[in-house]
Amino acid sequence: MTTATRISIGVGGCIVGFTAFLTLGGCTSIARRVSVESRPLTFVGQVSFGTPLVHESRVVVPLTFTGGEWGRHSALTTYRIESHVSERTIEMTVLTSLVGDEPVPPELQLGRIAPGQYSVSYRDPDGTRHPLGQIEIPTTR
Repeated sequence: MTTATRISIGVGGCIVGFTAFLTLGGCTSIARRVSVESRPLTFVGQVSFGTPLVHESRVVVPLTFTGGEWGRHSALTTYRIESHVSERTIEMTVLTSLVGDEPVPPELQLGRIAPGQYSVSYRDPDGTRHPLGQIEIPTTR
């Protein structure tokens, strides 16, 4: 085998390996991890709260986003909605990533929290807090 043949086989193996990597989704998962970013409220738009649901003592609040910059950034999807509960205050932030997997449903997953009224605010990446309103968490059945 000549040197030219060895180089040709080596390059071909790299191309096959890289193609398999892309086909199996390696590039997508890396791009998603690299592109995860918290977004300001101006990007998210107006946040509306659905009726809080209690399932097996865990509270989930459906959300709706209207306006914002979603339409201008069609390659982005909801990656996760972070929330933090402290006393009777809930802070939330939306994280986005490049489209690739199924988008996360827009909802606050609050886990086990006490029933009652909570103030909700949105926290921008720079730490600015925006009051969004109040929600009432129902009693567990």
